[in-house]
Amino acid sequence: MLQKQIVRVAVADTTYGFDRAFDYALPGLDSNAGAGMGASAGASPGAGCSPKTNPLPGCRVLVPFGNGNRTRIALILSYADCEKNVIYKEISGVIDETPAVTAEGLALINRLRETTFCTYFDACKLFLPASFNVKLKTRYKVNAERFDALRPLMSDDDITAVEQIKKTGNYSGDNLKYLLSEAIIYHEEYITKKAKTEKIVRLTDEYREGRLKYAFTNDKTRKTIEHLKNSPDITDKELAKLFDISSASLKTLQKRGVVDIITVKSDSVTISATADRYENPLTLTEEQRTAADGILTLIRSGKPSASLLFGVTGSGKTAVFTELIINVINSGKTAILLVPEIALTPQLKRRFTEIFGNAVSCLHSGLSVSRRAEEYARIRAGNCKLLIGTRSAVFAPIDNIGLIIIDEEQERTFVSEMSPRYDAKEIAKTRCVYHNAALVLASATPSVESFYHAKTGRYNLFTLTKRFAEAVLPDVNIVDVAADGYYNDSQNLSCTLVSEINDNLTRHEQTILLLNRRGFNTIITCRSCKQTIMCPHCSVALTYHKSEGKLRCHWCGYAGDEVKACPACGSEYLNFIGTGTEKIESEIAELFPSARVLRLDADTIGSRGSYDEQFTAFYKGDYDILLGTQMVAKGLDFPNVTLVGVISADSALYAGDYRSYERTFSLLTQVAGRGGRGEKPGRAIIQTFNPHHYILKLAAAQDFPAFFEEEIGNRKLLLYPPFCDIYVLEFGGSDDVKTAAAAAEFASLIRIAVNERINLTHEKIPLILLGPAKCIRERIKNKFRYKLIIKCKSNSTFREILSESYKKTFTERVFDRISVSIAANGDASM
Repeated sequence: MLQKQIVRVAVADTTYGFDRAFDYALPGLDSNAGAGMGASAGASPGAGCSPKTNPLPGCRVLVPFGNGNRTRIALILSYADCEKNVIYKEISGVIDETPAVTAEGLALINRLRETTFCTYFDACKLFLPASFNVKLKTRYKVNAERFDALRPLMSDDDITAVEQIKKTGNYSGDNLKYLLSEAIIYHEEYITKKAKTEKIVRLTDEYREGRLKYAFTNDKTRKTIEHLKNSPDITDKELAKLFDISSASLKTLQKRGVVDIITVKSDSVTISATADRYENPLTLTEEQRTAADGILTLIRSGKPSASLLFGVTGSGKTAVFTELIINVINSGKTAILLVPEIALTPQLKRRFTEIFGNAVSCLHSGLSVSRRAEEYARIRAGNCKLLIGTRSAVFAPIDNIGLIIIDEEQERTFVSEMSPRYDAKEIAKTRCVYHNAALVLASATPSVESFYHAKTGRYNLFTLTKRFAEAVLPDVNIVDVAADGYYNDSQNLSCTLVSEINDNLTRHEQTILLLNRRGFNTIITCRSCKQTIMCPHCSVALTYHKSEGKLRCHWCGYAGDEVKACPACGSEYLNFIGTGTEKIESEIAELFPSARVLRLDADTIGSRGSYDEQFTAFYKGDYDILLGTQMVAKGLDFPNVTLVGVISADSALYAGDYRSYERTFSLLTQVAGRGGRGEKPGRAIIQTFNPHHYILKLAAAQDFPAFFEEEIGNRKLLLYPPFCDIYVLEFGGSDDVKTAAAAAEFASLIRIAVNERINLTHEKIPLILLGPAKCIRERIKNKFRYKLIIKCKSNSTFREILSESYKKTFTERVFDRISVSIAANGDASM
């Protein structure tokens, strides 16, 4: 008797407490593996039927699961040994004939499950674009022989139901259970894989060239047409979001010949142009050459390495990146360049495309589904030599990696805020070990942890102390708003800043203004009853967006109409306080009527092309002032920007997290560094009510080493990373009491488990538990939130304790509606 082949699989849609690897037998190649399993049109080849060859690890399959043997999607993790006297269920169908996830990807899935406490399939989703997703659906069929036999005894309603099932295969009536129990009908599962399509809206050639003319009086239509003149690739959904234009209105425009609406599907692979060797168009300075040569020596060693490239703003780190990437690609390997913001990708892609042609790919969440599918296909086919993207690009199936660069490595955007709560830097380290590649972390303001590792020898340290092309660092002026005063009727711009902006406008030089809050007013209070107008779903004040007449919650997305009276007492005496970018834009328009102002924040960037279009327009001089949130603070290079103004430096200082000083220093240093990057000297104005704060003074001096010495001393004294690891557990539930109880139970189980392990093994398990306590914003999206902070050493022993405590807490039905997220080194503010 032939021994069965066994595969170890992860099953979709399991809870964390029940998530583990399950063993199944592969059916014989001549067996009807797909019995009862149909494959719909559009399903991938081999779906729901026996494969020509046995599926490999990384392939998705269908398996009978649980006592009811309901069909589930599963991912093959590995082959396993067949044990004697064990009865194995057999897989019932194969979805992928070739692995959807690579061997490296499978190893990362196991690592993610261990370190981020997610399920196998939560991790699996990170490796596949939306176009690869499959769905398992149920349809019903009629057992004709049984139906004919029982028909005389059936009610009219039952007969009608059966006739409907014959036509549609779908039914959800109350008598469904009866029809199934009497075997009059039966169900079968099938998989669907829809081809992802989108509708692209473009102006017709006739309208664009002026051969067709219409006068549009409708404001939404007029704004849509104006936007389409500059946006060659935008979907109907994006236009609806930007201008609230309906699909019916777009179809009317299509009938009139004004626009074309094109349904696109991406299933092709673009072949990359190749060259024998690439040359760096830039000439490196002596400092840049020293840094590049040092890192290249590590790359050529063929061993995994980690380096920190620490250089002042404007020191030409990108020129070093270019030299490294060219050498890696010339050696036959590939490279990944990660950046913290989507807004930074267009400039970089344009720069590197000039060198490598279409061997450059780009991946980030701002791309359309079809475009992501196309880029993913190119990468899988081996046609990408350089991948540029945000944090999710670290999971791309690019092979033969020689180098991974993470620019602005200190940014928290490299850490996912949704499960799995991964850190792209940690994933990059794991991939570099797998490929024997080099990891380069780069920043003018590196994280305290990274600089500590560089100073202590864990990372290699390379420094750039001078600005490129002999440019000088900007002259930074800290303005005490209390002493300097606001200019005339302005509520936010000091006399000094207004004077400097006016000077810049006179000299035809550009200005960047930073305020890391959007909207017009951030809080509305009632003068009569003192109530603040809050989001109905969150413990958050609603933000007033004047241009659209809406009150919005920036946490759950709730939007309500502008209020004229207090919802609590009816008083019309409302106080609008707090300032966002929209209000600053209004003040600038009053103070400088002739200035051309570009506001960039999440409210104005609605389409995928907007980043590139707007930054290009500012670069070309179409605007005098760029006003925005943190997306304008880093990585951008505008030679004619000579003035940078920080509207309010105080709010970030007192965020309540142990990283608040680090983030403030980084933000101020980075945004000040946007000025004076060309031939003209730059200056920066930092407005504050606390001008003597040492963080502001160090940021003004751009003195990171001095900041590091202050901060590392505080971290050591108060026991924060890098001197410990921190896990932040956030509990959420609709019942406040049960959520608090779940958090307390979890904390209790951890203490008990640690004490038991110490008594049993005499291991040293350092542990400090803070909380649980209510989060600062105690309710978000109608869920009450509690936070538990754990200071510990994150090793396999403690992760095992944390995992078991997680499972024990949430296998109790009393907590079955409570969610928990676990973040390593997350936001530790209570």
